[in-house]
Amino acid sequence: MEETPRKVGIVGYGNLGKYLVENMDDSFELSFVYNRDTSKIKGVDGEKVLQNLDDFTNYDVDLIVEVAHPEISKKYATRFLQHADYMPGSPTAFADKELESKVLDFVEKDESHAMYVPRGAMWYLDCILQLVANNKLKKMNVTMKKHPLSIHYYGPLEIPLAEITKETTIYSGSVRQVCSYAPNNVNTMAVAALASQLGMDNVTAQLVVDPQLESHIIEVELYGAGEGQDCYVEKAQRYNPAKKGAVTGSATYLSFLNSMKRAHGHKNGLHFC
Repeated sequence: MEETPRKVGIVGYGNLGKYLVENMDDSFELSFVYNRDTSKIKGVDGEKVLQNLDDFTNYDVDLIVEVAHPEISKKYATRFLQHADYMPGSPTAFADKELESKVLDFVEKDESHAMYVPRGAMWYLDCILQLVANNKLKKMNVTMKKHPLSIHYYGPLEIPLAEITKETTIYSGSVRQVCSYAPNNVNTMAVAALASQLGMDNVTAQLVVDPQLESHIIEVELYGAGEGQDCYVEKAQRYNPAKKGAVTGSATYLSFLNSMKRAHGHKNGLHFC
């Protein structure tokens, strides 16, 4: 028996949103597309172009995918979840403690819809989840390295990004804090922190810029119990090609599409896909 296509609404029509719309296979049916500037939406049936996001309830939709900005989740996450499953592509939104608590509490109590956090560039997600399931993960550190033009950073800087000439660490601290400093750039860190169950305040992060880079580099360090040589440690690195100035690495586009395909099968709760 042929499965009914999953009806999907896409919120955000930048490079990633456009890619998702154009690369849906027969397992999906596009329900609606929303972009703040609707004139940028090309090649989509006008009836499926949402002029006002508040009107999303007028559409029959199984999964709403946000690939726009963390502010969307802050305003709409629980409203989306009352109507459909939700896949927030900007999980830095949940660095807001009040929102994190509100949404996670909602999806645990709700019996009709689930929230699916896409792995994005966090290729090491399954290893994190396995350690969590076995109660083995005690500490985690995530480092991201990007070209200065690929960073939109609102935190304090000793040197302006445009004046940095060599590899420079511009942030070292908790994931929760860096999410507020670079909300569009560190979603990978937010995914890892949410999956770790250690909490965004307890997962450490470094954000590094290097004007020589033509890639996004992610380094993950996972620590188990014990100290020194008795401590279990996993370390891994990912090199994701990216043009200078690109916020999203090229390999991440396909990762998001695959996450959409995995975002189903649960009636409630928080899940990673």
